[in-house]
Amino acid sequence: MAAGIPDALAHVVDKLAGAGLAASHTVGGLQVPGAWVHATGYEPLTLGGAARLDVAVDLIAEDQAEHTAISQLDGMLGIALTVITPTGKVETDAVVEFPSGALPAFRIPTTIEYTKE
Repeated sequence: MAAGIPDALAHVVDKLAGAGLAASHTVGGLQVPGAWVHATGYEPLTLGGAARLDVAVDLIAEDQAEHTAISQLDGMLGIALTVITPTGKVETDAVVEFPSGALPAFRIPTTIEYTKE
């Protein structure tokens, strides 16, 4: 029986997309600028399928120029915070590595509880 992590991540992606951000929980589906949603921890809560999932929402800028990137990330952060509640400090010095190079990012930690179907 699967843990249901992809469906839980897809729920976060749907919330972000509904707020107007390009978002994906797969690297192949990622659009930059946009949000990459990925799991950072999993805790089963019951035998019946309830679980807690720690999630990182990486807001990724398309430009490496500091002023442009900060403005772009700040705008995305404002949108993301309308649908996501951080569970800790937002990392404003994150970097996401791609084969073509690194891009600046803000990382929002959050936790969701769900029951797998």
